[in-house]
Amino acid sequence: MDLGNRLKERRERAALTQEYVARQLGLSREILSTWETGTRMPNTKQLDLLAKLYRTELAYLISGQKERNRDRDLLFQDLPNSQEVRKAFTSWLDFLDNWAAFIAASGESLPGPGRPPRALDQGGNITDARKAPTLAVETRNELKLASDAIHDIETLLDEQNILVYKSSIESDDQKDTVSGAFYNHPELGYCIFVNTHQKNARVRFTLAHEFSHALYHYRMGGIISRNGDKNPREVFANVFAAHFLVPGKALREHINDIGGKEFLDSFQAFRLAFHFNVSYSMMLFRLNSEKLINSDEMNEWAQLNVKTLARKWGIRASDNYFADAVDTQPTHANTLGLAHYPLSVLKRIKTSYERKKVNVEQAAHLLCVSEQDLLDGLLQPKPNPDSLDLLELADLLTIR
Repeated sequence: MDLGNRLKERRERAALTQEYVARQLGLSREILSTWETGTRMPNTKQLDLLAKLYRTELAYLISGQKERNRDRDLLFQDLPNSQEVRKAFTSWLDFLDNWAAFIAASGESLPGPGRPPRALDQGGNITDARKAPTLAVETRNELKLASDAIHDIETLLDEQNILVYKSSIESDDQKDTVSGAFYNHPELGYCIFVNTHQKNARVRFTLAHEFSHALYHYRMGGIISRNGDKNPREVFANVFAAHFLVPGKALREHINDIGGKEFLDSFQAFRLAFHFNVSYSMMLFRLNSEKLINSDEMNEWAQLNVKTLARKWGIRASDNYFADAVDTQPTHANTLGLAHYPLSVLKRIKTSYERKKVNVEQAAHLLCVSEQDLLDGLLQPKPNPDSLDLLELADLLTIR
């Protein structure tokens, strides 16, 4: 591969257009194009700037010398100095590389770095939080979600070909807790890491937050998200997530249905939180930001134990809604087993196994689980004659 091809390959891998790169260098797109075709050559200073833009090494551009994975290096650079966190991220990134190799070996083409749909592409590095509410609405429209509550955001992201990987990691310092991460993988495209050692409602918020990074910060390559981070990109992503999960128009419609904001109380706030599948705190935040309740009401209602009150009110909110964390036991990065992976990954593994393209040993190694767990949990699950679903089905069949 000559210099021109390396320049083009690295630009495309970084999900950058010729127009964008040319603007960053103060050049015309035509000059950049001549570099990529090999009819002209950039100087050393220009090559150095290109290497930084493309998140690659100057030596690779000049001579094709094997490079380190700089995106991976940058992700680790932003991680807290915790062995457990670093182990979890190592497992995630290793899986992504192995998964890309698995897909390539099956003969399928890899998508390459991700970019949002043309209608949502804002250039890949927007930080103005004032634009986030409008962009959240536009994203919902693009995905044809209208103003409906999103009850399964993980499946929604999986359907958009965003690979969601779950891991449960604890932190002694809550302010430095890694809630999630976004990585625009050079071969797989958009990938999201979510820490499941948080309340389930917070996990859903983190997924929406990382989705924002994928759509509007994809040029960054990778981003680590921490609780309480005031970086402008993080603030933007927080506002986006809040409005994406709880659209202002839909919220106001629900308030009108109960007679207007003068009928709002902590009970109704909880019912709204349950409807939109967000935390009670998030709903109070949204009601306040929409000026439907004042700050005094928000703070007063936030002091209530909604879990206890809901049960007194007779609201049969699911255990899943109230759960403190997906995995509440003391845990390490590799204890979630098959639960690390989205349905699309498990489905592909199962299909490959049934078509004899992969054996149990290979699949277990790829997913970092035992062969027995893989057989019992995915490939050859054992039927249970005492299944409650089977009993319910029998009851239903009697009323035909």
